[in-house]
Amino acid sequence: MPITLANVDSSVTTHTPTWRVALDHDFTDTIHAYTSYNRGFKSGGYNVTAPSLAPYSPEKLDAYEVGLKTQFFDRSVTLNTAGFYYDYGNIQVSRFINGSPQVYNGGAAELYGLDIDLTTRITERFSVTGGLELLHTAFTNFAKADFFNSCAKPYPTVCSLSATGNQLPQAPNASVTVNVDYRIPLSLGELNLDVNSASSSGYFYAPNNEDRQGPYTVVNGSARWTHEQYLLSVWAPPPWAMPRRERSALRSESSSDMQTVLTNAHPGGNSP
Repeated sequence: MPITLANVDSSVTTHTPTWRVALDHDFTDTIHAYTSYNRGFKSGGYNVTAPSLAPYSPEKLDAYEVGLKTQFFDRSVTLNTAGFYYDYGNIQVSRFINGSPQVYNGGAAELYGLDIDLTTRITERFSVTGGLELLHTAFTNFAKADFFNSCAKPYPTVCSLSATGNQLPQAPNASVTVNVDYRIPLSLGELNLDVNSASSSGYFYAPNNEDRQGPYTVVNGSARWTHEQYLLSVWAPPPWAMPRRERSALRSESSSDMQTVLTNAHPGGNSP
């Protein structure tokens, strides 16, 4: 049976300069300030699952950032803060058509926010780190986004509607991380106990903002014993603390919520 190949452009050429401009200043040996402006570029391409479609265009990003890196209390506390603004042009977004992944351009978008990272060394063996990120995201011009639930005809109909003003996908308004680490010297080796959590305010899966992952917190714990070239690790991500998608992934990876491995570590105690 003869096969007819789609007639598409064989190549696309783009010339786009990129750059970075940055200024920084040390007010003291523990206070460092900086500001930067970056032009980013992400190449366009073809959808191999739909070769008859026109190629999607390159994505451009103008990123502005200003921040402080500081240390206090004899450098036992490190506090880094940054404010940023991202301006996207021809932002590339993903979609699925008849089960096939595709990329198309979503016009213009903006993202701005605040990022805070804190590290505290309470003792030589006990430390706590934390992070907070606050985001505002929006498509500023996206006239023809893929919609499903908002179409005149019910799903699985796909229609093109405006997503201008909608939030960007996979971009929670607030994220918080906390990590607690404690090292215990033993007569034979060392025991390292670690607990970390990651919380999210939730996010939308697609530019149409029709389906949303609600707020969640993921908590993980681990215990690691090291001695010379040996390493024994035990870790437990409790499935009840994970959103549904992460729980499903965990069940597919292991039938147990706790796994133990005995491996030969690299010299110096680093895991492979």
